[in-house]
Amino acid sequence: MTGEPEEVGRETDAEVRTYIQRADLLDDLGHFAEAAEELRDALRLAPDNPEALATLGMVELRAGRAEQALVPARAALAVRADHLLGQAVCGYALVELERKAEAVDVARAMLDADPGSWLRQLHFAAIVRRVRNGQATLDAAWQAVRLAPDEAETHLVLAAVAGDLGLTDIARRAHAEAVRLDPRAADDTPPAVLRLRASRSGGRPAPDEADPAPAQPGVRRGLRSGVARFLAVGALYAWGAPLLVALTMLAGPTAARFVAGAVGLGGIVLFGAFRAHPPTGPVPVLRVLGRLDRPLAAACVGVLAAPPMMLVFAALGSPWPLGVLILLGAFAFAALVLRTDDLGRPGSGT
Repeated sequence: MTGEPEEVGRETDAEVRTYIQRADLLDDLGHFAEAAEELRDALRLAPDNPEALATLGMVELRAGRAEQALVPARAALAVRADHLLGQAVCGYALVELERKAEAVDVARAMLDADPGSWLRQLHFAAIVRRVRNGQATLDAAWQAVRLAPDEAETHLVLAAVAGDLGLTDIARRAHAEAVRLDPRAADDTPPAVLRLRASRSGGRPAPDEADPAPAQPGVRRGLRSGVARFLAVGALYAWGAPLLVALTMLAGPTAARFVAGAVGLGGIVLFGAFRAHPPTGPVPVLRVLGRLDRPLAAACVGVLAAPPMMLVFAALGSPWPLGVLILLGAFAFAALVLRTDDLGRPGSGT
């Protein structure tokens, strides 16, 4: 019995990480209010979780609410003074609020905590550049590039710092390198450094800082294509399974019910694989869809209900589950055609 509190604690931590994962995805999609709600749910479970607090600050800041961002970010720092994301959010928020001296102090403390972290060098340069650009920011930007030459963000920040200082040749070459590493960087002006997760500190995360699966570039595309594929397979299943059962009726009702049972179990395995390995990572996609697009989420739930309908037919032999299956397939196909193109556009939720 002595291990029970530890087990409960691990379960709570896992649930909090799941909320943060969903918030990351919603934040990447531009749904800041929904992301903040996920994080508040996490904080109801673990009020002192620094990652959830700092992430809430990040979401508030990206939503344009710098004053509101400071409260959870500072709460994260009260729990752990060197929490990178908490320090970064505080720094950016203070710059937005024109509290420049405080912003520089936070940036210096962030860098002093681990000068070998490219993310800390990057955030220091990006924050202090907006207060008093100079040799210190240029040195930090160069150091970030040296520590993480394959990260487009480091070259973007160097380009911004150098451009402000009139070093046009360095700025041009740094920006070209950023675009070479990631063509989407061509539109990143100024660099969206807040998209970086705090735990990705140059391959050296803090020992107690779990990486909550950061929202990856192209997540809108991944979510849309994954849901579209799920609905397409679901529609084919919901229409094909009744047809197969109808054909086996020629061999008798017992054979049809046996085939229906096998097809139902196969469908549970098939759609279970989709849920276990969604294209956007180990995130509970249905809950995210419920916040973004309820009709689309309902269509996905309908697809998941299709295999049990086959099992109901196998158990009862009544034709009505087959009719329900055909309707579920029509609903999935309609959602595929009408809704998935809009998935992931900010403000597209209903």
